[in-house]
Amino acid sequence: MKYLFAKAIDRLARAYWAQRTERLMSQIAACGRRVKIERDAVINSAGGLSVSDDVTINSMTHIFAGGGVKIGARNQISALCSIASVIHEETLESRGQLRFAPC
Repeated sequence: MKYLFAKAIDRLARAYWAQRTERLMSQIAACGRRVKIERDAVINSAGGLSVSDDVTINSMTHIFAGGGVKIGARNQISALCSIASVIHEETLESRGQLRFAPC
């Protein structure tokens, strides 16, 4: 009985992760062929991510693609890696000026 229960739980978990990966890949701006995204990879702002063919994104990788990230063909992103590209609402004139938070 325990074996059947464990098998059912495993089947549900596999279905969940397959659905999550499929949904994530549909949100990516451009997704090539043979792209593999590990279960616990996190991608924020997937609309800013472009992935070419034969790419693997490994475990516990975090990609923040708000500012746009392009991953070329035949690349593998290492486990425990972070890639960040964000857009800040800052004008060119205000760059380099010190700003102090109120006390």
